[in-house]
Amino acid sequence: AEEKGLPQKVAAISVPVALREVDPEVVTDVIKSVASLQSVLNRSSTYMIVLFALFAISICSVVVPWRFVGQMVNLGPTSNHAAYRRCLVKASAHLTRELVLNDGF
Repeated sequence: AEEKGLPQKVAAISVPVALREVDPEVVTDVIKSVASLQSVLNRSSTYMIVLFALFAISICSVVVPWRFVGQMVNLGPTSNHAAYRRCLVKASAHLTRELVLNDGF
């Protein structure tokens, strides 16, 4: 069967949301809501508040990680100490095995 004069293969394909028809009531509601917010969106205080919030977030994104720079700087030596401890554990296990078995391995 054909939908709206389209062949069957084309009718089976789902149409993306952006290409569907929008009800005139929805368009009217959107226009009314944008018109009601027009006075708020055109105020300079709105833009100043948004700009201040953006500036505050930008500062926080720099300041908060800065507190952890000391920990990040010591990350390399800390992981190196972990490798050193692992080597000591292996050496201790080998020495213990040598002392217990006394087989010269």
